[in-house]
Parts: sequence; structure tokens; C-alpha cells
Amino acid sequence: PKSSTDAIVGGEAVLNLQKYHFSKGFFGVNGVDRLSGFTTPDVKEAVVKQAAVKNTQPAHRYFLTTSSKFGEVYAVTFAGFEGGTILTEDNVSEVLPKSIEIINVTQQEIWDRGQTPVPENYMKSILQTCVR
Repeated sequence: PKSSTDAIVGGEAVLNLQKYHFSKGFFGVNGVDRLSGFTTPDVKEAVVKQAAVKNTQPAHRYFLTTSSKFGEVYAVTFAGFEGGTILTEDNVSEVLPKSIEIINVTQQEIWDRGQTPVPENYMKSILQTCVR
């Protein structure tokens, strides 16, 4: 595993992922940019994410990021905007293709769905953990 994030990376991880088709996929994102797509600074991690994204139906791809990552570009693009949903903690002004939905995961939204709300700082903490 990658020591800073405990992510499973490398050729063996990619070979194993290519065998599966996922009903849902959740992907941590370091950068989101209209031209560059979803980016990460780590090449090995990007290759693993590319394999997983490719084998997840576009409508069931969930990209987790904080609003501060919009407009950021890192070294490697691991996915474009072929479909999916971005989950973030705050409103964003970034204009993205219509194939991508942006959902602000806020305390109010969780409450509206009839679920137990969590503190705003906890939601942001979850999203930040996903994109270390």
C-alpha cells in the first residue's frame, strides 16, 4: 500500500481490478478542472483509479472532493467527465459538462433525506480524508 494514504497501487492491483465490474465506485479526487478532468499527483494511484473508473457504470461513479479542489490540476488525469456525480461539502461555481452532477453533501440535505444529520465539520473531514 501507498504509505501516505493506504491506497493499494501497482500492477497487481490493476490486474485484479480489471477482472471486476462495479455496481458503484467511490473515488477520492485531488483536483477537479473543466479541461483536465479528475486529477491526482500520483501516477501509480492514477492507474489504479483509471481501471476502477473504467469498470464502473458512468451513472454510478461518485467522485469525493472538497470544494477547495475545484480548479486544481495535478500531474495525472485519471478520469474525464464521461458521467458520474461529484460529492462535495459546499457550493462550487465551477462550470462542468452536463454529464457530471454535483451534489453538496450538507447537514441539511442529510436531514431532508430523513437520516441522522452529522456536523458540517465532520462531513468536510470525511471528504478531506478521501482526498489526502
